[in-house]
Amino acid sequence: MNIISKSIKAGIFMFVCITAWFFVMKLFGWEQIQGLRFVNVIFAVLFTNMVAKSNAHEVEDIGYVRNFGMLLMVNIVAVALSVIGFYIYTNFLDPASLEEIEKGFFWGNNLSPLEISAALLLEGAAGGLIISFTLMQYWKDRRKKIHHNNSVNS
Repeated sequence: MNIISKSIKAGIFMFVCITAWFFVMKLFGWEQIQGLRFVNVIFAVLFTNMVAKSNAHEVEDIGYVRNFGMLLMVNIVAVALSVIGFYIYTNFLDPASLEEIEKGFFWGNNLSPLEISAALLLEGAAGGLIISFTLMQYWKDRRKKIHHNNSVNS
């Protein structure tokens, strides 16, 4: 599997996990517990790290910038799908949930689904950038060691 499709696939799986977690929170009435939203960050770290680790072990000649782009793509795909899903959910499936969502936002009331979606897009993109960069730093030296050990053992 090439690295671009691997990143897109990981982003889609991250979106599925975030969506499933959203519905679990909704099912049990936990949607107002702000701390449980941190699980989204855990999903982002897990799926981004999965791609970073795979790239470190399987792709010897990938450059830093290209690898960083692939990790960022995982997050961008998940964030874009999540924002689209949120917009569809609040506009068509459960418009009444918008009032509940506004209670959890610190920007005030009377926000449109588009404004909240834009804020979520910016928040997700910033978080994805930070996670991608942090994992790149983590895997940078480990990647060198992995490929050095592979060349010594060959």
